[in-house]
Amino acid sequence: MFMDAGCDIDAGLERLFEAGIELALQIQADAMAAECADERARLAIAFHRVSRSVRQTAALKMKLVRDAALADRQVAAEAEARHDKRLAQRKAAVSAVIERAIETEVDEDEQSDACEDLSVRLETEALDEGFLDEPLDRQIERICEALQLPVPPPARSADSGRWSEGPERDSSAEQSIPSGNAFGTAPPEGEQLEFDAAPPPDPRPSG
Repeated sequence: MFMDAGCDIDAGLERLFEAGIELALQIQADAMAAECADERARLAIAFHRVSRSVRQTAALKMKLVRDAALADRQVAAEAEARHDKRLAQRKAAVSAVIERAIETEVDEDEQSDACEDLSVRLETEALDEGFLDEPLDRQIERICEALQLPVPPPARSADSGRWSEGPERDSSAEQSIPSGNAFGTAPPEGEQLEFDAAPPPDPRPSG
């Protein structure tokens, strides 16, 4: 609906511009044909006002055209920025996995060359429009095979793939460690649990 309204406004301005041009030309012709100086002066004033309206209409049309072009450029720039961000994330994810294989499987004096080969291959493949469409796990396996590297084990399992493109969290590190009592919470300061407060039994026999 917004686009329809914009088209209507543009069409209306176009008609107004054309009508203003036509009227201005007619007033100019009448002024040139007038025999009385006063009539020519009156028509000259009318011509000036109509022509100014025509110029304002033309300026408004140009502004709308510039605004539309600017909006299109902004939309394109935002889309390109989102694409570049996804591209950088994917390349970083692939590099992080394959570099682990290089560190463990390639001789130390050859690791620099292997990483350079990986970087060049990623930059080349990133130029392909389908680079982001390929599943991450399949991409890693394919590039490892091309570089003659064994595929490293995934950092963690996931339903959507063997590796994650985002930051990973180790769930085992988030397990709480009990402290203070069997329930894993410490008693409030200045207080003791009931079984802590009870005195120890007297070892001496009674009687």
